Amino acid sequence: MDYRYSTPIGVFWIKKISQARYDVTVNDIFLGTYPSVEKAAADVASGETGWDEWDTSQTIARPEDISRWEMIDT
Repeated sequence: MDYRYSTPIGVFWIKKISQARYDVTVNDIFLGTYPSVEKAAADVASGETGWDEWDTSQTIARPEDISRWEMIDT
């Protein structure tokens, strides 16, 4: 199961890459690998992705938790 969150500045993805590892990307830019979907989503929600355009934005609504992301069957 992958997760997608669309914003006005890009589409975030959380994709499972192994048993307990998840990659986060936005617009095909790699942002990091996480031990859980929840931790990955939490960093996107809190603006701690390392992508300045997102992390410093004050006007774009952020997903509160993974329940706000669209689940994509893979």
